[in-house]
Amino acid sequence: MLQTPNYRLFGKKYDSLGSLLDRVTSDNEKLDPVDCYVIVMCARQMCQELGRAFPDYWSRRSDDVKVLQKRFDGLKATRNALVEQNGDEFREFLEWFDRWFLNRAEPVETDS
Repeated sequence: MLQTPNYRLFGKKYDSLGSLLDRVTSDNEKLDPVDCYVIVMCARQMCQELGRAFPDYWSRRSDDVKVLQKRFDGLKATRNALVEQNGDEFREFLEWFDRWFLNRAEPVETDS
């Protein structure tokens, strides 16, 4: 197996997922909190889908996956900033958004 997926997902260099998460959540990076939140949610969704699509690979990398999952769990500051900025009602929206964002949509067949 190529090392590229391991490196991109679990590596520590500038073009790895961990580095992206560091940049998104650092105080030096002046991204809009919504942009940060969506980037983190996309990363979580990608990891979730990789785990579903490649369960053997994901289980072989279980230690790395646990570290990455802790990173996602630790990124609640971005979520809290959004709630603080937009009020408590926004917390309800984010709960709805999180649930639907991380669920895979079923394709809808249309009549031609």
